[in-house]
Amino acid sequence: MRHVRRGGRYYRTHLPHWVNPLDITHSSLRGGRWNPRGGFGALYLSRDLATARANAVRIFDGEIATLFDLQPVRRPMLQPVAVRPHLWVDAVTPAGRRQLHLAVAYRPGQGWSPCQRVARRAYAAGEHGVAAASAAAASMGGAGEELAVFDRSTDAVVADGAPLRFSEWFPITAGGARLLQREVVLPGHIS
Repeated sequence: MRHVRRGGRYYRTHLPHWVNPLDITHSSLRGGRWNPRGGFGALYLSRDLATARANAVRIFDGEIATLFDLQPVRRPMLQPVAVRPHLWVDAVTPAGRRQLHLAVAYRPGQGWSPCQRVARRAYAAGEHGVAAASAAAASMGGAGEELAVFDRSTDAVVADGAPLRFSEWFPITAGGARLLQREVVLPGHIS
C-alpha cells in the first residue's frame, strides 16, 4: 500500500451530548466508511474546517430536521486535535486510490464496501489508519481530506484546546445558508 505522511491540526465533529469526543465506541459497534461493523474502531477526523462543516451536515442526512432546525445547544460541536505525524494508507491521491482499486473521484451512492475492504487489509497489515478524500465534502461539491485513525493508534491523537460551540466554527448568513468553503480563523487557534 502507498502511504502519505500526515500529522498536525485536525478536527473532530461531535454532538454536544457525547461525553468524550475522541471516544470510538460508537464506530466500533456500528462501523463506518473505514471500519466494518463489529470489526475494529476508528476515530474519524477532518483535515480542515470546510471538511468538518461538511461532516456536520452529513450527520443529519436523511433526518427530518437539518442541523439548522436544531436548537443552538443541540448543534454539532468541534474538538480541535493534534495528531502525531505518522505514515497513513494513501486513499487521498489519485495514485494511492488507484493502487487501492478505489474510484479516483468520489461517486455518490457507491457505499462503504470498497473502503471497508481496504480498511480490513490495512488493519491486518498493522497500519495506523487511512488518509482519505472526504466523501462528505465531495457530496457537497467540495474537496476535503479526512483521517480515519484505527483503534490501535488513537493514542496519536490528543485534544488541542476546548471543544468549540457551533456558532464558533460554523458561520452562517442571516438567511441560514451554509458557508462550507469559506475558511475562518478561530480565536487562539491555527486553521
